[in-house]
Amino acid sequence: MAGRALAGLCAVAVVLFTATYLLHDREDLVSHEACRRFTGLSTPPTAETIQECDCKRPPSDAVCDPLALPHEKDKDEIVVVMWDNTLGTPFYWGDGPIAKAPNYAGFDIVKEECPVKCTFSKDRSMVTVADALLFDVCWYGVDPEWRERPPYMPERREGQPWIWFTYEQPDYFNLMKEAEYMRLFDLEMTYNSKSFVQITYMCPWGHKEFANLRDPAPPKAPDKLAAFVASNCGSGGAEERTDYVRTLMKYMQVDSFGVCLHNAEIPEGLGWHTHFGTMMDIKMHTIAQYKFFLAFENTDKVDDYVTEKLMNAFLAGTVPVYRGSSTISQWIPSNHSIIDVRDFPSPEVLARYLVHLNAHEEEYQKYFAWKKDPFPPRFQKLLDGCVFFAECRLCKALHERRSRERNEQPLLNTSVSAGTIDAYALEFNRIDTRIRQTEDFVQVRHSESLDLEDEYTIMAWINLNMVNDGRIVDKAKAGAVDGYEFDVYRCSQGRGHIRLCAGGICHTGKRELRRGIWYHAAVSFSSRRKRGVRFYVNGKRDGEESAVRPTERNAYNLRLGNPATGASGWRPIHKPGVFDGMIDDVSIWKRVLPPREIKASMFKRFTGREEGLSAYWGFNEGTGDVAHDASPNENHAALRGAVRWIPSVSKPLLDISTVESM
Repeated sequence: MAGRALAGLCAVAVVLFTATYLLHDREDLVSHEACRRFTGLSTPPTAETIQECDCKRPPSDAVCDPLALPHEKDKDEIVVVMWDNTLGTPFYWGDGPIAKAPNYAGFDIVKEECPVKCTFSKDRSMVTVADALLFDVCWYGVDPEWRERPPYMPERREGQPWIWFTYEQPDYFNLMKEAEYMRLFDLEMTYNSKSFVQITYMCPWGHKEFANLRDPAPPKAPDKLAAFVASNCGSGGAEERTDYVRTLMKYMQVDSFGVCLHNAEIPEGLGWHTHFGTMMDIKMHTIAQYKFFLAFENTDKVDDYVTEKLMNAFLAGTVPVYRGSSTISQWIPSNHSIIDVRDFPSPEVLARYLVHLNAHEEEYQKYFAWKKDPFPPRFQKLLDGCVFFAECRLCKALHERRSRERNEQPLLNTSVSAGTIDAYALEFNRIDTRIRQTEDFVQVRHSESLDLEDEYTIMAWINLNMVNDGRIVDKAKAGAVDGYEFDVYRCSQGRGHIRLCAGGICHTGKRELRRGIWYHAAVSFSSRRKRGVRFYVNGKRDGEESAVRPTERNAYNLRLGNPATGASGWRPIHKPGVFDGMIDDVSIWKRVLPPREIKASMFKRFTGREEGLSAYWGFNEGTGDVAHDASPNENHAALRGAVRWIPSVSKPLLDISTVESM
């Protein structure tokens, strides 16, 4: 839907959420901020922050709600987690069979009794039982908002599809043009007719009902020719719409009630209203007095992008003059129910035709003949696809999909305590351990599955508290390069780079790493290929070099966060080899992963069945002194020192961070 006012439901939803948010006192806001960090929208909190998170906050966050009960999932239940923390507020999905009147409508939503038990939640802890995650691009705003606050994505779980939800178009919310974002989604729930579940804005806006489509068109005043309402004058392609209407005004009277080309006032006493449903009533009452309504989308370049403007005209009893989707013929009750701008070579020719119809009432009335005929099935399907009532259709579609794939996919968990998570990282050597003069590391006993030679890949998420030489994965003697060391190297200028020391030589990546930012670091090694050492940061190539010889095998234990053969105990700040920061999702492979697979692995929670996987520590236990290896090799790791479990529900998607964040 276009625009930020009448045509901008996303903007209205954000305003409503903000208004609710500001009703809470300062203590609530502090706690809400702690919970916000806890859910992954910022850097992970400390243990003290989690304890502070007492959930005296708006109900949009349920992650650490002490009053929430464990969710026992039924065998045939469908659970959908609305990840972006915005859906459910505007659409009231999951609010029971009768949801209160939402802001965009003047009626309570009475939902059909869904044959599938269906649970919608914004509690991110429920990803452990969710059948699908729903992502709304609208939550991140328009450029540059989403660049300043990029999406944070959870771990991808096997058998749990990610669904892209939106009723926006990519020229306006251009995050949809980012391939890194869009390639993550398995299914689509949008206006596109090819969606897994198609949604429409062919809805009963304001206080209207679908039955009002049959109402005869109200009489028109002779001086009320055409109306136009728009508040987005130049974004997302709307400048072309504005130019077209401006030209049309040269040849006929067009009363514009919105911000764009404003030249008319709404009827006295009505006034625009803060309640969007009431605004829709006022809008339809106003345009009902006109013979034509310019139902112009903010773009005419996106198929199936048909917003509320068309339905406003049908419900108001005026003839829509439509400019927008090239597939509009599939969205209307008859071929003679609208006037399509595409059928006219210029605004001048269109104006002549509208003036002609204004003078010939019999011809004009033919545009309402559809009201007496049965709706064609395709039109009725679009009415049934109204987004207000879409939750059951999604649950039924997911249930059918799960039934088809049940023999192929593993069963998800069936119980989770609301307010808990199973996504953590490990933090090594933070400031309090320096004061206590201890060292933190994770140790894995030597096994042949951890010996790497000719071809392999190592990957991990890292977040630096301090830029210094710090081992991520180490199975070598310090200074000898008689095994492999995957680490952060602090060069003489104080900059950090990822590095691999193996095969008798050290290789260094080119990207500078900053403090307080999550990076996905990876290296692939091949002594059989030219330029066989390749680095990747956030899935992008970060330099390549040639290997001198295969990596040596040894009997050393493997360590994470510390040199494999280093002595523990007292250490100064910047002691070489000691990693100072957070590490998550470490995996070791006895094969060279291609670039596409490395990119796809960034948000993936591995099952242990992947080809060539030698070890995978997801660090999702959250407590205790053992980190379990998910691979069949059972290279379980022991935590030493004061290693801390830190909630890490999500990681940043887009590689656009430009400043340090402490």
